[in-house]
Amino acid sequence: MSEDDKIWAQLARVYHTYGSPFKPTDEDSRLTKEAVASGWNGAADIPARSLLLMGVTPLLASLDWGKGVTVTAVDSSKAMIDALWPGDVPGRRRAVRGDWRDVRSLGYVYDAAIGDGVFNLMGFPDGLRALLRALSEVLRDGGVLVTRAFTRPAIRERPVDVLTQMYQGQIEEFSMFELRLLMAAQSGVQDGMTLSAAAAMWHDVIRAAGATSLTGEARWETQATETLQRWNESTFAMTFPTLEEIRNVVCEEFVEMSVAYPSYPLGERCPTVSWRLRRKA
Repeated sequence: MSEDDKIWAQLARVYHTYGSPFKPTDEDSRLTKEAVASGWNGAADIPARSLLLMGVTPLLASLDWGKGVTVTAVDSSKAMIDALWPGDVPGRRRAVRGDWRDVRSLGYVYDAAIGDGVFNLMGFPDGLRALLRALSEVLRDGGVLVTRAFTRPAIRERPVDVLTQMYQGQIEEFSMFELRLLMAAQSGVQDGMTLSAAAAMWHDVIRAAGATSLTGEARWETQATETLQRWNESTFAMTFPTLEEIRNVVCEEFVEMSVAYPSYPLGERCPTVSWRLRRKA
């Protein structure tokens, strides 16, 4: 089993324990559906539509798109599909294993592509460009791309400040702490942040502070211990560009249509953005 397969198998087992912002909320799924509907209203009239779902995010997989829309979910992890996919429904939705950067090999074309946090799983900028090129090959002219992204603030936080706020009880949810720490630990967007490097930084700050607790919150100690165990030896990496950095790359293939921010804490870092594919020559 590859390193990526291991981390996704681990995530599949604990996905139910995550909260927002790592997992999308009903508000996020509504923003995604509204953005797709708005994009389709401005496109040519098509009696039946096909939608690509990158990943098997349960809230997005369960969205009701109405009559005539077929959803194809693509995920490279069998464990994620087995654990999270709500099941195939003939004529409405299906899940297949595959690489998003090679979706053309599946032989389908789509009117829209959606996903949650998918940009953050791509190397920046080359990995993101490869994904966008792949999507441009399977989306019809004027096709819509909608994704929620985790975006780093323009002024980078320091990991020690994030941990200090955690110890002082100023962070509401453990998943908010995780996201902020990963963003703060990233020295440069092109380098990204491996989970093992973030774990090492976490340990370093704890030792420097002489702390005896991982979080300062007894209710999160078990979750923190399990998280560090998963992170310690993992070379799995994520990238956290700013929204402007994402725009600078996506605009090479797509035209931005809208951006919407959810109302939950850290929502300003989790925009849902929609784009339309530039007309093909």
